[in-house]
Amino acid sequence: MQGTLLPHRLAAIWFADVAGYSARAAEDESGALQLIEILQALSRETVRRYEGRIVKFIGDAVLAEFPSTALAVQAAAALSTDYVVQSAASGQAHSLTLGVHVGDVAVSSEGDLHGDAVNAAARIQEAAAPGQVVVS
Repeated sequence: MQGTLLPHRLAAIWFADVAGYSARAAEDESGALQLIEILQALSRETVRRYEGRIVKFIGDAVLAEFPSTALAVQAAAALSTDYVVQSAASGQAHSLTLGVHVGDVAVSSEGDLHGDAVNAAARIQEAAAPGQVVVS
């Protein structure tokens, strides 16, 4: 039995993640949840501003897609900077880790992205230091 093939396209994508979230959640659950709210609000605004699309939120992370590498990198840098400012204003100065990657993705009918490029973006994000945007 052969499955249905998904359409593919080249995409500039990034994963953003709250640095040290698990430790923060263990110390202060409500404060950690506030950090996620800040991430989600800023991500929606930033991704829209840079002509991107939120693919999905996954816990304390977000996967986003952009029409170009330049827009993805600009959005990642803006989100990183704005997140530090907003989290500090809430009394919880925190940073993000971000990984940007360009590659072939499979697109589901619901708009989710799959494939090696998504996995690569996630691994690149994991290699970033707090406050850093890593691009491959």
